[in-house]
Amino acid sequence: MRVWILLATCVFACASAVSAQTAGTVRLRHIGLGDGLPSPRVFSITQDSLGFLWVGTNDGVARYDGVRFDVWQEGEGGLPSNVVYAVHADATGAVWAATEGGLARLTRAADRFEEVAEAALDSLGVTAVRFLDSDAGGLWLSAREGAIHLRPDGTVRRVFQGGPTASPMVRVGEAVWLRDCNLTLTTDTCRPAQTDGPETAPRAGWIEDGALRAVLTDGRVVRVDGRERRLVTRWPLDVVGRSSQTLVTPGRAWLGSESGLRLYLPARDTVVAIEREAGLVGRDVMALFEDRQGGVWIGTEQGLHRWTPPRSGFHAVTTAEGLGDGRVNGLTTLGDDVWVATNGGLFRRRADGSVEGYRTGSDLNQSAIWRVSPAEGGGLWLGSKRSGMWRFWPETGRTEPADLLNQTLGSALQVQNSLPIRDIVERDGRLWVATSYGMGLRENEQWRAFREGEGGGDGLADAAVNVIYTDRSGRVWVGSDGGLDRFFPSKNAFHRTGVSRDLATPIVWHVAESPADPGALWLATVGSGACRYVPATDETDCLRIADGLPSNVVHRIEAGDGALWLGTDRGIARLDLATRDVVTFSEADGLHGDIVDLMSSHRDADGTIRMGGPGGYTAFRPTEVRPSTFRPPVRFSQVERGSLVHRSMASGDTLQLAPSGRRFAVRFAALDYTRPRRNRYRYRLAPLETAWTETDGAAPEARYAALPPGTYTFEVVGSNHAGVFAPEPSRLHVEVPPVWWERRAVQGLLGLLVLAGVGGLGWVSVRRSERRRADAAEVARRLAGSREAERIRLARELHDGTMQHLYRVGHDLDRLATLVPEAERAEVSTVRSTLDEASDELRSVLADIRLPHVGTFGAAAAVRAAAERFQRTAPDVEVVLALDADGRRWPVEVQHAATRIVQEALANVGRHAQAATVTLRLGERGGMAEVEVADDGRGFDTHISDVAHVRGDHFGLAGLRERADALGGRAEVTSTPGTGTRVRAWLPL
Repeated sequence: MRVWILLATCVFACASAVSAQTAGTVRLRHIGLGDGLPSPRVFSITQDSLGFLWVGTNDGVARYDGVRFDVWQEGEGGLPSNVVYAVHADATGAVWAATEGGLARLTRAADRFEEVAEAALDSLGVTAVRFLDSDAGGLWLSAREGAIHLRPDGTVRRVFQGGPTASPMVRVGEAVWLRDCNLTLTTDTCRPAQTDGPETAPRAGWIEDGALRAVLTDGRVVRVDGRERRLVTRWPLDVVGRSSQTLVTPGRAWLGSESGLRLYLPARDTVVAIEREAGLVGRDVMALFEDRQGGVWIGTEQGLHRWTPPRSGFHAVTTAEGLGDGRVNGLTTLGDDVWVATNGGLFRRRADGSVEGYRTGSDLNQSAIWRVSPAEGGGLWLGSKRSGMWRFWPETGRTEPADLLNQTLGSALQVQNSLPIRDIVERDGRLWVATSYGMGLRENEQWRAFREGEGGGDGLADAAVNVIYTDRSGRVWVGSDGGLDRFFPSKNAFHRTGVSRDLATPIVWHVAESPADPGALWLATVGSGACRYVPATDETDCLRIADGLPSNVVHRIEAGDGALWLGTDRGIARLDLATRDVVTFSEADGLHGDIVDLMSSHRDADGTIRMGGPGGYTAFRPTEVRPSTFRPPVRFSQVERGSLVHRSMASGDTLQLAPSGRRFAVRFAALDYTRPRRNRYRYRLAPLETAWTETDGAAPEARYAALPPGTYTFEVVGSNHAGVFAPEPSRLHVEVPPVWWERRAVQGLLGLLVLAGVGGLGWVSVRRSERRRADAAEVARRLAGSREAERIRLARELHDGTMQHLYRVGHDLDRLATLVPEAERAEVSTVRSTLDEASDELRSVLADIRLPHVGTFGAAAAVRAAAERFQRTAPDVEVVLALDADGRRWPVEVQHAATRIVQEALANVGRHAQAATVTLRLGERGGMAEVEVADDGRGFDTHISDVAHVRGDHFGLAGLRERADALGGRAEVTSTPGTGTRVRAWLPL
């Protein structure tokens, strides 16, 4: 008995381990109320011919473009009821909704749902409906009390009373299969099929090799050819269980019920429970759907979820498999084994996938391991965060503290206590060691130290040395926080390169070469992107976000397959050296995560690349990884024309503006649902614009105002999440008719009248019109002038009054310090320092109140001055200026408003953002002045109302909107926690 108990326990444990390991590879992205979903209860999901996703919820029908939801409800939306049990997009492009109040259909031309009024539908009970397109055109419905076939116009063609209850349907040839029978348009009833056993309800169906396979509730999978049903295989009964939703995708079966979601893998005969750890929110699974990209959508009572199939070629090894504390710092290989340095020690992953951890010395256990590299003569060198170097012998698992090496190296570098090791390279009898305090070279049992600005030559550019690299010619290069240095053996010294000169942030973490780019070194930098350095010319050129990189923070670079593979803090990017095209891969493509750490990469002799970071590491062969070939079409989610909103315009349509309303806005989306906010866009309005404007997927839209009469074409092209753009743009034609006095015939007639002798009247009219415009301009000028005059008066009063009093008090304090005893002078000095700080703050306030550059040097000069003042108060924040317009010809009130908006946005950055970089943009397009302030800080929840912002002491956000509204413009703030904040304003000129 004990033997059987032990055996059963072992089998259960092994099965649980397999299930847990498989579940760890399933990651779901949750989309809920905070993303715009009208209700958390999701009953049904479908995708239309354009690529939009449609969701039936407890509060209407929602269309999703990857970023935003558009919602149709009762009333203006046309739905009979907001409770929508099923949605379906048919072959004609129409969207059907089965609601609690009846059936409705939305057509593209109507832009609203229309109720399908058929008595037969009421008798069938449309609250539980399954849809299926018909070969003959039209639609099959399997309802609660039977089945029905509708013509394309929505009228009833045939009714089948008393059929199977809301059963799934699959079309095979001319027949439509339900639970245990099939329907055709020539029969009156659902005819039973020949079977090999008792019939039970099918839970799913799909076409394979021209025949149907259906999953039955008793676990059988049957194959249907014509009217004959044949058993193919039998799943374990507990696989199907009481699942009400089943979806079969390549190599997987998704099974949903009110008790949760399970995944069946037939190849392993394994059932996995998908829990909250995988991202599932809620347990009642009410909808399963596979989109055209192979992504699986899950609807529960707590929202919408998406699973993205991992891209072939990547193999993620996660810390759930036993790799330490969750962060991979360093990687190397010996034979078939991968050695992993983590914050929790050293680990070996064998070729069979097993992981073994090693207990090193007690001193090392108290410090994270940063580096692991092969040692000449066998073994591994280990570099720790605090305890220096160690020598590890894999054969015995024994670790030897390199006390003498650490002591002599620390002594050479003049370091007494902890010695952080960042890189170790042993080659040709030389041992190079990079630390946070300089670099050491051990040769012939002697150490030589290299520190910042010392050691002959120029010395190191910075004491914090990050990487040691030997190029194909045998030259030694060192990357540090100060740039790139080259070692000259003849002089036994380092000399700095032009990298320190050329880069604003010359922090180099890795160096690589590629046969596809001979004579160049590629540098991974923190802040400057991926930089190409040519030793022959000592020149550096960098690729950044504007060139397609996912981030300017690049930690690692490895070469392979004619490309460079960049490990960034936003995924792994492939840079094609021939075309400079960039493709980005993320966690959704099968990576261990989106962050590659500072020292964590390795390239094997066979070309395999490994990159690691928080959560584990990813291994791949560059020749086996190919970018996604899916090039998403760009669709127009919404077009605004004055107060009118169009949600059904497609590429090639024409938008006609009213003569008095020459402005419009377009919201667009590239329908790649993998990582929608990483999709990128380029747009322009031809022929008004010839250059493309680039934007990201956070809020893709374009706005134009004050357009001259004429015909335009709005063009937009989008990329998928990997940065691969579609070959052709989507186009929206825009017509701006002239008002009657702008028509050529009218203008010609007026010209004839002027020539005939009524020129005087025309001259009077023109003069009056000019006088009215001049008067209006004068009023606006005086109003703006009075406001600025009041500011200047206030500044003068503060300067001539309060500031002079502060000077006088300071002078008195200086005199007092000479009169009081020496023991009390320190207190007087403290008061004097406080007074100086108050004076400095008052000067800063006076500089903000007065805008001396406005009106004389233009808005660009005023913005540049505001940036300089901000830089003095926040020296750790990099300010990037992109001032495409000087603003000198802008109205004074527009210059003032633009400058004030920048000031208020910068003040919020300084107080709340915790940003590393802030970018200021000033431009002019379509008769509008454009202002933008974007930072890479912590962001915030923009769903908080303006009132809540004011209550939370965020007055600037409400203030900048008020400034824009006062001039007839608009301002918006886009942000999400962890992704930075962007403030944009459009001011009419």
